[in-house]
Amino acid sequence: MKVPVPYTGRFQARTSIKLSVAIAVIALSLTACLSPAPPAPTYVPAIEPAATAGTSPQKSYWDKKTDQSEPPQTEDTEKSASALHEQHNQDGDAVTSALWQPASPLLKGIAIGDSIADIHRIYGKENSTYRLTEDKETIIVLEYDGFSIGLNDKNAVHFVEIYGKMLPTGLSGIQIGDHPEEAVQELGKPEKQTDYLLTFSAVGALLKLDIDPDQNEIISIKLMSTAAS
Repeated sequence: MKVPVPYTGRFQARTSIKLSVAIAVIALSLTACLSPAPPAPTYVPAIEPAATAGTSPQKSYWDKKTDQSEPPQTEDTEKSASALHEQHNQDGDAVTSALWQPASPLLKGIAIGDSIADIHRIYGKENSTYRLTEDKETIIVLEYDGFSIGLNDKNAVHFVEIYGKMLPTGLSGIQIGDHPEEAVQELGKPEKQTDYLLTFSAVGALLKLDIDPDQNEIISIKLMSTAAS
């Protein structure tokens, strides 16, 4: 007689499932234990500007713009400036009211043969200078605002030329921009007259007015020496 063997397949399957679940739980636990913890947040302090930081170019620029104060003037400085202003006013008034005189020709208060000291006394130091070769003579030209003065090798005035508008000329009120007909009316009959030029003779000099025929206006006035070099 055979003894029946109990059926164990279902029991083994259940045991196997439980074992697998237990292994998975243990594996997850081990993984959690072995994983590195997330880094703690790093504290970054606020950066304060250094107290000794250098001045930027922009700051220097705005400091200069906003600092409009002028250095105090001494009494001597104020007197000098006042005297210079008064001298310029006197010279300007004299030139403005001057009449053209062929016997003693002047242009802007300057005569042919005047010295550089005379020029500086009236108009101060020139803005710039340059050399001009004229025939066989070298002329030193002193440039001012709207006019120039040429000196010969003896530092004496060789010519005076005006080309800036609204400048007093000393020619009976004639200025750059006036019509040539006005010049003829004020200065008299010219020695030569064309659409481009008016010339007037004087003692030791020639007065020349250049004209723009399209605009019918005087564009430059020049008093030049006629003495032989």
